[in-house]
Amino acid sequence: MILQGPDAEAHLCALRALLAVARPGAQYPEGRSLSERLRFLPAALEIDPRSGLPALRALGQVDAERALAPEFLEKHAAALPDRAPRFRALLEATLEPLHRVQVRLIHRDGDTSRVQLVRDLVDPASGCLVRFTIVARQRGEGQVSFVRGDLSRASSQLTGAVEEAASGDAEMALLALAKLPGLTPEDVVRGQLGPLCTARFPGPALLAPALACAPDGAVLHLSLERAGTTVPEDRCLDPLASLYRDALSPEARARVEARRGQLGYRVVKERRLVCTPELESPLKAALSAAGARLVVRSR
Repeated sequence: MILQGPDAEAHLCALRALLAVARPGAQYPEGRSLSERLRFLPAALEIDPRSGLPALRALGQVDAERALAPEFLEKHAAALPDRAPRFRALLEATLEPLHRVQVRLIHRDGDTSRVQLVRDLVDPASGCLVRFTIVARQRGEGQVSFVRGDLSRASSQLTGAVEEAASGDAEMALLALAKLPGLTPEDVVRGQLGPLCTARFPGPALLAPALACAPDGAVLHLSLERAGTTVPEDRCLDPLASLYRDALSPEARARVEARRGQLGYRVVKERRLVCTPELESPLKAALSAAGARLVVRSR
């Protein structure tokens, strides 16, 4: 869907304001970088209707323009002075990649190492921004190689396993990683920014009564999942989600439960909502009426 003029500006202003209130932590994609990226989106704003967020094509175009900026400023700035400020601003902006893999060595003892992998991406199924943070033990260097000292590089198998689970949850990612030879995942966290819900992009039906009361309001979802050996018990604190195992057939669930027993992990899921001020009261009322317990804040 394309928004233009005041509609586009109002949508971006709401998203920027909600990101400032939310202040996503290290387990989420970079909120400040996303807010900075919004400055450079085109006037005809393409929105992904699944997430209410700017579409991947629009977000990625900012990176393409930034890559062209040095050559433009060197060769064309004098002839096209009206366009030069935009390209200078692109070079000065603090923009983190939409898709990236970062690997860090935590500890190494002989042939055994403990590593952290952070994978940022735009979820192809939902259009939301996702960050996986994975801590794993490794024997050898089959999945993470150490180029120099603690400079590390993930194998294509490892990043592929995370990519495969990107549209699933943290438990699915842990199970996928546990299939890789020499790797034992200890902790998988999946932080997601989005969807952004408005009257035009209402999202879950649970929010519909609140959005009807405040048609100019907006709600940003921040969901967090963790699957790991130090999680004390399974808890789904997110009324808009369920545990992966709950959606399986009895036979498939039995296999996953057996594997879970071998790996010794548990899963916790939670979600918080950040909304514009006029939505806070009706949103809390709608959630209360549905028996749903979620943290809601507007400041």
